[in-house]
Amino acid sequence: MKKLLLILLCVPFSITSQNISNLPNLIQKCDPSIIKIYTINSQDNPEKQGSGVIINSDGTGITNFHVLAGAKKVIAYDLNGNKYDLNTILDYNEETDLIKFKLTTNKRLSYAKISNDAITKGSSVFAIGFPNGFSLEGESTVSTGIISGSRSINNIKFIQTTTPITHGSSGGGLFNVNGNLCGITSGTFAEDIKDRHANLNKVISSSYIDDLSQNKNLSIIDFYNEIRESPMLHVTASHEVHFNADLSFQKLNTSGQNEWQIM
Repeated sequence: MKKLLLILLCVPFSITSQNISNLPNLIQKCDPSIIKIYTINSQDNPEKQGSGVIINSDGTGITNFHVLAGAKKVIAYDLNGNKYDLNTILDYNEETDLIKFKLTTNKRLSYAKISNDAITKGSSVFAIGFPNGFSLEGESTVSTGIISGSRSINNIKFIQTTTPITHGSSGGGLFNVNGNLCGITSGTFAEDIKDRHANLNKVISSSYIDDLSQNKNLSIIDFYNEIRESPMLHVTASHEVHFNADLSFQKLNTSGQNEWQIM
């Protein structure tokens, strides 16, 4: 009986040990660094929406390559609803699906500190992004989970997490228990839609951000022209953009209704 009681007492402890005790404070610290990104079509209407993370007070940020690929005009909104033009691409890597950009601003912005700590399986983490974010008034969403593993695709090491990630969260931040950026949320490892409830969610390690060391200083139009032959990008005759399979990128269809783009 004593042995059974000891086991029962230990079970709640093992569960709560995965919680992040100071999560509200960490959210307050990290939330201002997350932005909502919109690509704008030729009619000057929002076409696609993703998320991004500011990593320097001068407006330098990171998002997924696929969020900006194919765009000719991009705007962003911060936590307080301030609008910014995203006109400059500093560097990008299609293989890691990361792109570094700079917002047009004279203000000093809140930014995320990039983690130097090793990612360990079982570590608690939380994600911030803008899922379902076509409402300009919508605030960011926080979700929690653990690092459940890692996977390599074409020699790129990706983080697998149980942290829920959904449409519109591409390019958002995954943070550790210290509130430091450990990855950029990207999509899912689930190959079949019926398996997407399993939270086999894909994150690009923040360690790959250091590889974006060039200063290409491309305008959005220059970037569009430079990648037009990219295998990740296919522009149809109607200039509608299609990307490789990804769970968390939201598209606005021509009828004005939200449409999930799993491509």
